[in-house]
Amino acid sequence: MRSPARRMVRDGAAATAGTCAAVADVAPCSDAPGSIADSYALRTGWDPRHEDAPHVYLIATPTSMQAWNSLAEIDGRTIMCNGQWAAV
Repeated sequence: MRSPARRMVRDGAAATAGTCAAVADVAPCSDAPGSIADSYALRTGWDPRHEDAPHVYLIATPTSMQAWNSLAEIDGRTIMCNGQWAAV
C-alpha cells in the first residue's frame, strides 16, 4: 500500500549499445530501518542522522524494467514486471 509520501520515479539510460528504462516506487525513509541508515553511513563515511538540517533516505525498488538494443528487439523488451524478473 502506498503512503501519501510515496512517489513513482522513471529513469532511462541510453548507451551506444542499448537502452534501459526502469520504473520504481520511491519512498522517503526518515523512518527507515536502522540497517539502511547504518549501511549508508558505512558506505559514504557520513551519517546524516547526526546533522542539524533534516535529511531523508530514498529507497527505489524497481517495479518494471525494459531493455533493448534496436528496433528488432522491441518485442520482449520487458525484463521486469510487477517487481518480478521475466522468465528468459
